[in-house]
Amino acid sequence: DIIMKKTKTTTITKTVMEWLGEKKLYDKKILKLEKELNKAQLFLGKPTLYANKEEMEKEIGLIKAKLDSYNKMVENRDKIQEAIMKFNATQTITISGKEITIASALSQWKNYNMFLERLFGKNIEEYNNLKLDLEERQKQEVKALETQLNMSNKAVGNQILQDKLTQRKAEYEPIMVEAIKLVEEYEKLLNFREEFEQNVNTQINIVNVKENLSLSFED
Repeated sequence: DIIMKKTKTTTITKTVMEWLGEKKLYDKKILKLEKELNKAQLFLGKPTLYANKEEMEKEIGLIKAKLDSYNKMVENRDKIQEAIMKFNATQTITISGKEITIASALSQWKNYNMFLERLFGKNIEEYNNLKLDLEERQKQEVKALETQLNMSNKAVGNQILQDKLTQRKAEYEPIMVEAIKLVEEYEKLLNFREEFEQNVNTQINIVNVKENLSLSFED
């Protein structure tokens, strides 16, 4: 006669935050078992003369138990992950006055477009370098004129000398023109991203602590 093994189903209710913690524990246990199974041998073979089949079956049974445990852990972990994903796809939070799903908020957080931040940051550095170069050239041009006038055979009065140097300095005064106020806009972007990430994190944590999920597991 075939004996059917009865399975018992247990339903557990926890907050989303607790399920997230449970999933992390499963991830650690699964990783540990994977390392153990990777070193294990899933079969044994010996000549009849030297074999003790009972001991061999006992030894391989321990490996089989680990394999069964691994499969059950993966199944339970995936069940938790699926429930959380479904929850995130339907549960909404409010970010910057706009209502969006947790899944959408997490996607925006993960794939946050930092192109303009990088572009502005690069241009700010290049702007500062160019300005320094122009200021250095200004100094050198004034210094060269002063040297030239001092070495001239014609005596130049002090006031005339200062006037000429002032004029040369004005001629090489750096003029910087920006498409936008780079530093101001760059700081705005940095502040927005920081506030966005903090807001998303806070709102998700509030929901995860408050909302419950009920999951059923087979023993």
